[in-house]
Amino acid sequence: AILVSICSVVSSALYTYVYVRGQSVSFFNEIHSEFASYDMMDAFNILESFRAATGPEQYAEEYIRLKMLWLGELRYRDTASGAGKVGFGLCGVCSSEAELGQRLDASRRRVIHYLGKLLMFKRMSYITQGDRGRARGLPSARRPQRRA
Repeated sequence: AILVSICSVVSSALYTYVYVRGQSVSFFNEIHSEFASYDMMDAFNILESFRAATGPEQYAEEYIRLKMLWLGELRYRDTASGAGKVGFGLCGVCSSEAELGQRLDASRRRVIHYLGKLLMFKRMSYITQGDRGRARGLPSARRPQRRA
């Protein structure tokens, strides 16, 4: 009877270990699948292409300008009346730039949301230093830069 009890405890411990390891693999598969999704890759490509086109010095200023276009907060002068009124709205010429501003903002939000999720999982100890070997495909500071 004691031998059966010991075997039961050992099998329960083994089952728990295998279950936890299986959940960990599933968790990392889900995280990596989200990172490798088309939407996430598109978001990185849009942001990296924009940075390559504008340069690191002008990136923030140009991003904010395009975002403001998208939000419809572009100020313009009413030169027809000569009154110098300032109004708000999108000009027809700026619509393609406004669309770029929308795409940039959506891309930034997607990447920030994903990073926030990773940081939350780290805070909750779902991701630990021991997981670094399994997390090689996840984003890091050493993410290769795209060549222009």
